Amino acid sequence: MGFLADKYYQKGAYMETTSVNKTGKEEFSNISDRIRAYRKVTRFLSFAPSMEEGIFEILDYMGRVLDVNRIYLFETDEGTDDLCSNTFEWCSEGTKSHKSIRQHCSYTRYRIREIMGTDHFLFCNDARTLEEPFRTHIMEQGIQSLMLYTFFNDGQLAGFLGIDDNLHVDPAWMQNDEMKDMVSFLADTISLFLIKERNLQRAKYNAEQNEEYLKLMNELTNAGTWYIYMNETGRHTNVHFSDSFRHLLGFADETEFPDTLTSWTNQVHPDDFDMVMRAIREGLVNNSKDYEIKYRMKRKLGNYEWFSVRGKRLTTVDGNPRMVFGTLVNVMERETEMADMNGRLNAMLGGVNGGMKISYNRSKYPYAYISESVAAIQGYTPEEMMEVSGGTAVGNGHPEDIAEIAEQMKRDFLNTGTYSAKYRVRHKDGRWIWIRDYGTLVKSPRGEEFVYSLIQNIDQEERLKTQLETERKAYKDALMNGSMMHYVVDLTEGLLCDEITYNGTVTLHADPSVIRRSSIDEQLAFAKSRGVVVLGAPSEDVFSRESILRCFEQGQTQLEFHAYDAMDDIYTKILVLIHKNDENGHVYATYIHTDETRQQKEQAESRRLLEEAVASAREASNAKSVFLRSMSHDIRTPMNAVMGFTSLALDNMDDKEKVKEYLNKIGGSAQHMLSLMNDILEMSRYEYGQVKLEESVVSLPELLKATCSMIETDAGQKQLHLEIEDSGLADSSVLCDSARLRQILLNCLTNAVKYTPEGGTIHVEASAWEEQEQGCVLCRFRIRDTGIGMSKEFLSHIFEPFTRETSSTVSGISGTGLGMSITRKMVELMGGTIRVTSESGKGTEFIIDIPMKPVPGQMLAEDPASYCKQNHILEGLNILLVEDNELNREIATELLQKKGALVTAVINGLEAVRLVQSTPAGSFDLILMDLQMPVMDGYEATACIRAMEDPARASVPIVALSANAFHEDLQKSADIGFNGHVPKPLNMDILTSVIRQVLKDNRNDG
Repeated sequence: MGFLADKYYQKGAYMETTSVNKTGKEEFSNISDRIRAYRKVTRFLSFAPSMEEGIFEILDYMGRVLDVNRIYLFETDEGTDDLCSNTFEWCSEGTKSHKSIRQHCSYTRYRIREIMGTDHFLFCNDARTLEEPFRTHIMEQGIQSLMLYTFFNDGQLAGFLGIDDNLHVDPAWMQNDEMKDMVSFLADTISLFLIKERNLQRAKYNAEQNEEYLKLMNELTNAGTWYIYMNETGRHTNVHFSDSFRHLLGFADETEFPDTLTSWTNQVHPDDFDMVMRAIREGLVNNSKDYEIKYRMKRKLGNYEWFSVRGKRLTTVDGNPRMVFGTLVNVMERETEMADMNGRLNAMLGGVNGGMKISYNRSKYPYAYISESVAAIQGYTPEEMMEVSGGTAVGNGHPEDIAEIAEQMKRDFLNTGTYSAKYRVRHKDGRWIWIRDYGTLVKSPRGEEFVYSLIQNIDQEERLKTQLETERKAYKDALMNGSMMHYVVDLTEGLLCDEITYNGTVTLHADPSVIRRSSIDEQLAFAKSRGVVVLGAPSEDVFSRESILRCFEQGQTQLEFHAYDAMDDIYTKILVLIHKNDENGHVYATYIHTDETRQQKEQAESRRLLEEAVASAREASNAKSVFLRSMSHDIRTPMNAVMGFTSLALDNMDDKEKVKEYLNKIGGSAQHMLSLMNDILEMSRYEYGQVKLEESVVSLPELLKATCSMIETDAGQKQLHLEIEDSGLADSSVLCDSARLRQILLNCLTNAVKYTPEGGTIHVEASAWEEQEQGCVLCRFRIRDTGIGMSKEFLSHIFEPFTRETSSTVSGISGTGLGMSITRKMVELMGGTIRVTSESGKGTEFIIDIPMKPVPGQMLAEDPASYCKQNHILEGLNILLVEDNELNREIATELLQKKGALVTAVINGLEAVRLVQSTPAGSFDLILMDLQMPVMDGYEATACIRAMEDPARASVPIVALSANAFHEDLQKSADIGFNGHVPKPLNMDILTSVIRQVLKDNRNDG
């Protein structure tokens, strides 16, 4: 049996009552012998090296005596109420241990409380009789019979002991009362020792924690502790100082400040020493149990500081001193902290407009203390308030409030020990003011009860609340006066409690007896029968009484619904104002119906317009997709021509005529591609409002003839008859944007040429007349053709961007679908209008009306391109060309040299800057600068040139060459310091015109 068996062998008691058979199991001569044996065994529990070994020996003994398979202990997990773990287990030979897998099990799962009820013991002779699911759990382990014994600690379930028998149903020991007594006694013994041990462990842990807490409190309060132990004669035997005590004096540990009395006395200031000794003797010798003194002590660095030392004496039963312990506090730091704390407290009380008072918990609550701020709330000093109130908390209160508040305080103190109440008190000037009283019941060490109260002035808050209630009522009345119907419902009872007023007239339930019989549910049913529906709600239940009450419980006091009455075709806004009546506790709702039919129908119209706009945008997006598909074809077609004719030209280099023909076709295809891109860029500029008119004096007859001449070649190729009638223009000279007007006319004429079959006719008619009222000349241009025309369906979309009636793939006519959209935008920019009439198979007519300013006798604008061609503007110019692309550089150089210019070419901006800096000033008349280049781009290079110190170098004209021709690109280049901007690919007429204008402006500036 191990340790306990050895003890029995030594005492001779064990062998007197037992013998051991061949299997190792104890055999007893009779039951009485067994009882005596187990009782003797328990006497030796105290001899065990540990409580755990002692308990295991008892379990081992019980297992052998009872001849069972398994005995175990479950203990409640620390800090839990439902979990338990298998902490001790004894198993017979061949029985599998369950201890490792029976940890943190649930009492609920094992149903210990339910099975045991109020009994400590459960004896189950046959496990098959247990209730489910406990029976299945037991039977799965093969257990035939079992015993459970629960034990408690301070009324709480602390664990249980179990005995399992896997072999026997109705085992013999369960049939014997003495054996049961033995089990009961051993179980009690185990539980007693187990609980005692656990309590000791807990007490030890708590003591350790208390020690840690004491150290922590010393650190947090900046205090040190000390102990002096004394013998029977009153002389000290040893002394102990805490580390925090030493740290306050600047010492690190015990080696620097030993636990001796002289360590302390050596630090006391000489001038204070006698006073300290005298105070200690008077405090300890003259039957005083504690004392507190302040004196100076020397710190390790040699400086003296003031400390407060507090001591307390502990005595023996006969009154002799046994020990003195106390604390050491640096007074300077504490007073600084207290001053800071008082400042925070005053600031806090000032923030809440209040103060403190203390009352005795007696009849009328006599004052023990009144702060100045509490008295000031009522206009008094503390002394005056004591006098006028009779020295009691209820003496200055409003009679209607005091009785109720006193009863409330008694109830609250009984339940929670605190209370909060608001009531009125009389001010010194005679008026009643509202205060809030937060009180706590405190018991002094002598047993006296006090009420500590924080008093807050809430008079202004209450007056504002009253004003708010008045304003709220006025607001509700105003809503009702402007409503079509209103009524009040007691939501708690679900009944109408007021008349239903419709347009200011009581029409329903004027009789109070009828009102009490009408419920809100009946009103809802009546509304549903009329076809009234709540808009935007998942169901009609959101308007029900239960739903309104739920909203109020969630903190909502105002709800808004929108409903539609199908019978009268009326839209209604229903405002629900909810409040609780403090007198009866019922919840009331005021329903205010407002007619919003007009607003709802306007919103419906707005939604319709928005949907139409969305549909229009969707159509525009679809049109753009169609346009992109068409553009893909329209761009690939000329690109295919360029690539194909280039290949043919290379194959026929000896045949100059063919090469010339191929190059002309390549040029035409390239021009077509450029036209496509220009249309797209032009459309983008109009969409972003980046186009501005550039007006000049123009002769309308000459502009019309020049524009028509531009299509004569294409019209002649198709044998079209071009008829021009301009007699209505006379010699009209006007101020307008000639380029835009030419583009408008050219777009319409080009369309006429495109869509008119061979042998057809294009008729152009122009006229102008004065508008006296507006002081302008109204010019009208009519362009009519005998072409293929347009369908009525497409006619309404002709001016929309990216739209074509048939793609070029089908019609064989190329285009972007942007021309007419750009045309209309240009016309509108010039303040005019454009109209179109057409019929499929019969032709199309455009009518363009544009108002222009008359300028009789003015010199007409000069055509820059024509001027440059006639005057050889580039002849002899020294031009610096900055271009990184080799092909572009070669092409530009050849074109400029053919016009007579002297060209110096470099490959990036850095070389250009260096060349301008290193050559004499005036070496270059002009710089043509590409924008996108490696090493240094055109923007940075231009900025560097403009920043040069030599004005002659810094002011050299610079023209930007770029494929980027958007408004922001033009603006950016102008901001950097460029004098002009020419888009790529280069058009020599445009380039020459820009150069001429730049040089002209530069001369004028110089």
